[in-house]
Amino acid sequence: MTSRIRPYVVVATVLMLAACAAPVRGTPASVPALSPPGVPVSGDKPPPRYTPAVRSPLDARGIPPCDLLTERQLIELNLLPATAKPGGTEGAAQTCTWTSSVDPANPGGLQVRTESPIPVLDGLFIVRDSLAVFEPTEVSGHPAYRADGTTLTGCRIYTAIADYQGVATGTNPAGRKLADPCAGARRMAEMILSNLPPLR
Repeated sequence: MTSRIRPYVVVATVLMLAACAAPVRGTPASVPALSPPGVPVSGDKPPPRYTPAVRSPLDARGIPPCDLLTERQLIELNLLPATAKPGGTEGAAQTCTWTSSVDPANPGGLQVRTESPIPVLDGLFIVRDSLAVFEPTEVSGHPAYRADGTTLTGCRIYTAIADYQGVATGTNPAGRKLADPCAGARRMAEMILSNLPPLR
């Protein structure tokens, strides 16, 4: 597997789909997408800003989602490198999934969006009342949200790479109880951020 970022590149996980449905065993959990809804703009006035600006923006543009990971990091996250499967786009976002080495019925994956018409996390903030779980957090100094359509399984973390770029990470532990369901999602996001170049 080749990568266009530094050799020790990175990991992420969980295919993020556009609906807010309960996860089905054997497929990644469905959660809100990183494709935000449109915000009306009046004249030359910019739309309102709902989320904090990224202080040290990074850049994922031009990197295929399956190339955000190294073999070593996939193995650390209990994903099988040879099973990388790029998916279609969810709106303007791109996806990749991998088979879990410890729970083959529940794959992991990621969703990344590198161009957004509004700050990428604003779309989630706007629909926060429709989510079962919505909590502001930070990942390596970047603004992020835990956002889940259900309280039944897992944890999805949406992290701003830059103001108009973001990545969604998580797992689908259907049928399993975890002491900290967000640990894996957070680790994936940290890995991604640590391997991306600065935004230019």
